[in-house]
Amino acid sequence: MKSAVGSFIVLPLLAIALIVMRFGFRPVYMVVASILGEVIGILVYSAYNHWRVSAVLTGLASGSLTYRGTLGPRNIFVSLLVFSALGATIALCVVFGHWIYQRGKSAFGATG
Repeated sequence: MKSAVGSFIVLPLLAIALIVMRFGFRPVYMVVASILGEVIGILVYSAYNHWRVSAVLTGLASGSLTYRGTLGPRNIFVSLLVFSALGATIALCVVFGHWIYQRGKSAFGATG
């Protein structure tokens, strides 16, 4: 569970943070960075699962395995779309939070 949260939530947020540091708050860049972070998260999570399964099968780690079957090309494409939508949603939440912050800052007369 922790590896999934790290892969699917933290990596897109990290990608957004890197883009914001470089280019500022530009929504299009943030959405693209979040989607790329999500795709990288899928690869990291897949590599972790492969490593974990290998460790269990060789006896280096304890645990149980379940067979999930293999995904066909259509299912892989659908999964990629779903995770891209998750990445875009994360970016839109960050943009919305930044918008609220800016509105609150201007409403209370803060400058900067």
